[in-house]
Amino acid sequence: MSKPKPTIQGYPAGNLVLIRKFTKQEYMTLKSGVIVDENSDKQPDKGEVLLVGDEVKKAKTGNVVLFNQSYGSGAYDLRINGEECVILKEEAIMFYLI
Repeated sequence: MSKPKPTIQGYPAGNLVLIRKFTKQEYMTLKSGVIVDENSDKQPDKGEVLLVGDEVKKAKTGNVVLFNQSYGSGAYDLRINGEECVILKEEAIMFYLI
């Protein structure tokens, strides 16, 4: 699953994390032991943590996570070097995959 990481100068502020969203193909082929019903209306997003703010307590660069982009407010979609990414609060991370 190692894709080249987007080139980024800087890091998120405070308790924010920058996550690269997985493509549908990456999402469905990740072997984590977690099964998400493909037909469910509500599916968590999966991605890889790229950068963390200085107040983040648990998330680390390289973690693969399930996250809820609609949790609270303050989630922002962006593209970095063609990759779909999101900046959100660490509390929006629901599950760390191993």
